[in-house]
Amino acid sequence: MMNSSELLHIPTPTQNATLRLICFSYAGGSATTYLLWKNHLPPQVELVVCQLPGRGVRLFEEPYENIHLLVHELCIAMKKLCDKPFVLFGHSLGCKVAYELCIAMQQQHLPLPVHFVASASAAPFYRRTKAPIHALPDDSFIAAIAQLNGTSSQALNNPEIMSLYLPALRADFKMAETYLNQSKYFLATQLTILGGVMDIVVTPSELMGWRQLFEKTASIEWLEGDHFFINQSTKLLTYINHILSCEIKQRLETKPTHINNEQFLFAELT
Repeated sequence: MMNSSELLHIPTPTQNATLRLICFSYAGGSATTYLLWKNHLPPQVELVVCQLPGRGVRLFEEPYENIHLLVHELCIAMKKLCDKPFVLFGHSLGCKVAYELCIAMQQQHLPLPVHFVASASAAPFYRRTKAPIHALPDDSFIAAIAQLNGTSSQALNNPEIMSLYLPALRADFKMAETYLNQSKYFLATQLTILGGVMDIVVTPSELMGWRQLFEKTASIEWLEGDHFFINQSTKLLTYINHILSCEIKQRLETKPTHINNEQFLFAELT
């Protein structure tokens, strides 16, 4: 069992799981969002959450400021999880982290996800048009964060809490605001795109740009809420579970049942 201080954590190990869902949070987010999902996923699915330093149980660890260093460490951690097929879900910054992880894994000849879910994120080849905020003075930075509607007012109005979380918030926004990948690296896997109908952070065209990077776009879904519909939409888990159920069903249907020389032939689940 992986302990909670590791970069990739399995909250509830599922011995008979046939599929893993691996989740990456938005800038300033934590694994807590996804921990709420674990009792609502298909029983064959094992949840894995990315728990970055600087928050949660890793609050007093130094956060990552460089996305490529983070991805290098994630790629090492993923080697333990490649024994089963997996789906990657990333929201906002988490989506770009997941995409860079796929590139690194392909370059190291590791399995790719069977499905990639791009949620509330501009495709990686779009330059940011908004002024960066990660280096602003504390008061201005907190005010800018408040406008995005992703942090609770209770936390924003509590100087003690904010002093603890500012380093991780700044580090995440530095990664998000300095990241750009214009190589259009292609991944031979399925894509689902999720967007918020009231999102003013990511435009529809920026979101649709992900289609250029994947073999097949399985679905494009628009959900109630703004950029942080992940905390607002009641239908998000319905879409996630549909993807997971389809992947599980597909693997059951393609598993060989022919018996030859009194031996069962089993298909690899990758």
